[in-house]
Amino acid sequence: MNCTGTTLGAATALNFGGTGWTVVGKSGTDQSGLTIGGAISISPSFLTIGSSTTFSGTLDKSWEANGVTYTETFTSGTIGRGVNAIDLELAGTLTSTAGANQAAYLDISLNQAGGVGQLISGTATNSSHSLSAPGPIPGAGYAGLAALALAGLYTRARRA
Repeated sequence: MNCTGTTLGAATALNFGGTGWTVVGKSGTDQSGLTIGGAISISPSFLTIGSSTTFSGTLDKSWEANGVTYTETFTSGTIGRGVNAIDLELAGTLTSTAGANQAAYLDISLNQAGGVGQLISGTATNSSHSLSAPGPIPGAGYAGLAALALAGLYTRARRA
């Protein structure tokens, strides 16, 4: 993997090298069909991102599991930049040959310890959820009440 620009943080394009990515971990609640060691395709392999902090291109991520092909298409997001680091927080849609149609999110964090000319390493964290409201999530009401209670305590503390 490499980039165009004077530093990784100033990159205007990322070259994923045309190689696949490999799944190295997943949550216990994962329902994607991915397996540890499974392959993921990223395209385009050369992604133009420009110099802004807004992502407006297209990045596709796809994999196959149990005879079903899944494709996530990311078309919006933000780009965080450091001198030797870049973070893409992308949003899009997950579709599949089995009829899935869900919101999808991808966070790609890359860094180049030692600066220009050094190895670029990175991680990607991915999630998706149904576009329709599936009903209440157990415990979410209590978490919301706790958050409101804390907000009230915070407001009272600031007034004091």
